[in-house]
Amino acid sequence: MSPIDIKLPSKLQPYKGIIFFMVTLLVANLIWKISITGEEANQCSQQVLLWGIDVSLPFDFMADLVAKSTLYILNLLGMDVVMNNENVLRHTTGYGVRIIWACSGLKQIYIFFCIALFSRGHWNKKLFFIPIGIIMVHFTNVIRIVITAAITKYHHEWFPFLHDYVTKYAFYLIIFLMWVVWDEVIISKQSSSSKQ
Repeated sequence: MSPIDIKLPSKLQPYKGIIFFMVTLLVANLIWKISITGEEANQCSQQVLLWGIDVSLPFDFMADLVAKSTLYILNLLGMDVVMNNENVLRHTTGYGVRIIWACSGLKQIYIFFCIALFSRGHWNKKLFFIPIGIIMVHFTNVIRIVITAAITKYHHEWFPFLHDYVTKYAFYLIIFLMWVVWDEVIISKQSSSSKQ
């Protein structure tokens, strides 16, 4: 049983879980957009505000962590990449990407947390699943940026398409698949074993 149990028309009952996922995703995203503001275009400002209060520190920390992880993986893959103190990862071709606060993955971690928190299931299993899910979301974010940065070495003109469409929506697909594992494997298995 989910913390918020809403009755749906019988035709929609088979889709109750997916409707729950989508509504939670949209509401969490809306709350984020209303609550968090920050300059993405301004190269000098990395300030992030939560209802007007400066909360830049965790975003800076996570952006640095993502940038260093991306740099490490790219160099491990044999790409000669350097990073400056503004988290700009630059290839020998001269092209590069900048890891800003919006690349930190904190928004996606927050959205995953909301989805997992309000999903059906026992709290003791959530205490195990949520931290693992957060680590997977972070890992997915790093891989997303590694792929984008690697491709832009020779195809810098692809960056907007890769960043704004392909890897962004692939990221949400991974979050959806994690929820499917939770709802269809972990919780359904638990429900069927408790009925026996």
